[in-house]
Amino acid sequence: MKKTSRGSFTFYSLDSILTQFIIFLITMLSSVMTARLLAPSGKGLLTLLLMIPWLTTVLGRMGIGHAINYYSARVDPHVLFVNVLVLSGTISIVLVAIASSIVYFVFPTILHGASTFAIAGTMVLIPLYLYNDSLVNALLGSYRISQKNRLLIGQALIMLLLTATLALFHRISVTYILLVTIIGLVCFIIGAVFILMPKAYPGIRAFDPSLVKDLLKFGCKAHWGNILIDLSHRGDILIIGSLLSPYYVGCYAVAVMIAELLWKVPDAVGSTLLARVSKMPADEARQFTPRVCRLMLFYMLISTGIMFALGKWVVLVFFGAAYRDS
Repeated sequence: MKKTSRGSFTFYSLDSILTQFIIFLITMLSSVMTARLLAPSGKGLLTLLLMIPWLTTVLGRMGIGHAINYYSARVDPHVLFVNVLVLSGTISIVLVAIASSIVYFVFPTILHGASTFAIAGTMVLIPLYLYNDSLVNALLGSYRISQKNRLLIGQALIMLLLTATLALFHRISVTYILLVTIIGLVCFIIGAVFILMPKAYPGIRAFDPSLVKDLLKFGCKAHWGNILIDLSHRGDILIIGSLLSPYYVGCYAVAVMIAELLWKVPDAVGSTLLARVSKMPADEARQFTPRVCRLMLFYMLISTGIMFALGKWVVLVFFGAAYRDS
């Protein structure tokens, strides 16, 4: 088993925190451009469209990410890589079929103004989201955290450049932003596969049905709890979208994006912590995790007060008076 020192945990945590803030700044620039040019109604429609692949992935990924992290230290990485690709592809096919059927009935009630092409784009995003989640966890599980961070920054930069190009030529629309999202995810997936793919590629010979079964069995243990956590973060957008116009969804999405800045540090530390404790003895993990959580609690108390004082100013300065309801 690969050992990881506390020093490396601190280094990777700081690296991930810095990466989170860099990505946030890049994403913020993209969001400001799209929010100002699409206006609150367009921003709201885009948010609702992106909820389709997000919600589908949350409900259907079966906790594979946690299982990948766990088995990375216990299974040959080449074998795990092949089985993750096969399992993610199989689940993607099922999820796209189910989501397509559901969206056909939901489309007239929630997604007013969305083109057929835009909705088709959301279906393409489902397997990309799933592969993205699986490969991120494969990189974490193999402790390629710095490489994962560089890929995420590269993805954000590509999306920023494409968005800026669209803005320069006055071609920003909901459909084009969905296309930018697709291109960004594809670039990340290609980079992750290039890093994880073994030099002597074992091919389909490495496919192990028993390992796939173990991945699903382990993943399902955490899956239902993860669904509740994720829905608590994003389920409110679905409720707002079903009751109010896209204008209010757009304003709410901007407010949520700014508030989520507070999560960047805990998210970065948490992703590194998961990879760390999966390789630690149970007793040591139980002692190490609470210390990290207490440190994050102190950070959240301070940063929440700062955000409360500056939140309204951030909305007006960066997004404009059109989003004053945020």
